[in-house]
Amino acid sequence: MNFILQYTVRCALLAAMLLSTSLPAHDIHMAVFNLSHEADTLKLIATFDKHDLLNNTLHTSAEDEKLLDKINAYIGEQMQIKINDRDCAFAFDKVETSPLVLSVYAQAPFGESPKEILIQNSCMLAEVPRQENVFHFIMHGKTRSFRMDESRQEITVNY
Repeated sequence: MNFILQYTVRCALLAAMLLSTSLPAHDIHMAVFNLSHEADTLKLIATFDKHDLLNNTLHTSAEDEKLLDKINAYIGEQMQIKINDRDCAFAFDKVETSPLVLSVYAQAPFGESPKEILIQNSCMLAEVPRQENVFHFIMHGKTRSFRMDESRQEITVNY
């Protein structure tokens, strides 16, 4: 009986491997945004596919001396954040790159507790086919996540 079970498992694994290699691969285009509120400060971290942001969107390189200025201008045009009916402007002041991703960091003072957050985000949707933006909200001891794409460019989150 044990032999039959082992044989069945091995056949199932072999079939799964063969099927997975015969399916067409597709690119995943995604940016991830983390917005948190800690000690009267909002923190925003945005992580992008490095190639998509630099080559397809900004048309620049990671060595560009004005990279942060270009990122701030682009995100400022493509994303608006309102918290408790107040516009929140972020100025990214740090950039980190790796071979595959580029992350930017920003902070803004915000003394009150976030109750309603409105996000309008069209980052890279026009430039990159099938782009998706994922927003993680880390507030009040909870993490809530939402996916945004061409058909959903605005979300409202209530706490």
